[in-house]
Amino acid sequence: MVGGKCYVLGTRRPKGESQSTRQTPGVADLLVFLPPARHLEPWSDYWTLVCVECKAAKGRLSEPQEEFRDLCRLARVAHLSGGLTAFSDYLKAGGWVR
Repeated sequence: MVGGKCYVLGTRRPKGESQSTRQTPGVADLLVFLPPARHLEPWSDYWTLVCVECKAAKGRLSEPQEEFRDLCRLARVAHLSGGLTAFSDYLKAGGWVR
């Protein structure tokens, strides 16, 4: 809808096989690249990377997920934890949708 690109980390395993993602513990579930929100001033040609950790309403981050979130913040990479509402709120706040 906004012209971005989403990458899902992890895989689905056949029934009976371990359902772990085989990713490094703490790595976010989704990497979302968002294009510049051009209707905002000032705008740039830079895209935004958002790391999204999908969680249920009362879900909590594990220690490795907290560490990953903190490293994202130190690197000035957006990190969201939550569901569709959290991501929708982020898109509105960032000017990608109104």
